[in-house]
Amino acid sequence: MTLTVPLSLVEKRPKQRQLALTAAYLLFLLQGLGAILVVLSTGILWLILLGGVLCLAEIAFCLYLLKMNRDPQLMLTAEGFSERTEIDCRQFNWSDIERFEVYSFKSPQHQRVTRVGITFSDSFRQSPAFKPVRLTAKTERRLTGYDWHLSNFYDRSPDKLADLLNRYRRHYAP
Repeated sequence: MTLTVPLSLVEKRPKQRQLALTAAYLLFLLQGLGAILVVLSTGILWLILLGGVLCLAEIAFCLYLLKMNRDPQLMLTAEGFSERTEIDCRQFNWSDIERFEVYSFKSPQHQRVTRVGITFSDSFRQSPAFKPVRLTAKTERRLTGYDWHLSNFYDRSPDKLADLLNRYRRHYAP
């Protein structure tokens, strides 16, 4: 198999999560419209202004939720990989990684969850680039034995994803 650079894998979202976010958007918008209608029917100017401010705040919150709903993406390049999630984007060089492995755990809902665990290299742990992820990595290591993990919703099984990442790491790491 040839290694394609760059390779982009987009996360597949569970349908329940999409439905829940869509329901939340609709609920906030309906609540805002209802507040405007109630305020308009009373005819009191200060209530109209307050209703307008509340409606704008709810619209801003909905826009924030929409931003959070962007599809996570895993991008593999010759230099390393980046994972864009709903909250942030993290980039790692192939030399920062010691290995990728699959691990499983039981969720609080008693479901078996399988993820790709990442072990950072000792040189990365000593570097200044490790500082922004240090706290998360320490907590993750205590809980799972790995420094970091990837989302488990990509269009490949965790086993195939870990294998692909390890092949990229072996091929492109210095």
